[in-house]
Amino acid sequence: MKEPHVVVICLDTVRKDFYDKYAQQLTNLATHRFHEMRAPSSWSVPSHAAMFSGELPHETGIHTYSRDFGNLDIEQTFLV
Repeated sequence: MKEPHVVVICLDTVRKDFYDKYAQQLTNLATHRFHEMRAPSSWSVPSHAAMFSGELPHETGIHTYSRDFGNLDIEQTFLV
């Protein structure tokens, strides 16, 4: 069985009302949709680290005072 293709689109600076109004084609093309999603942080950098690793900012160590993704081992991510 083939591995599914996955595309992650992160629109963390797009308001939901704007997305709902103008991205209907993208929504219609999606085979899976997730509702009621929550960001693990109010800021992009730790949220992106959490998205790749599945861990919260206090677990990854990526936060306001430590913005470097270099400490995030690829084995901790879904990219392996």
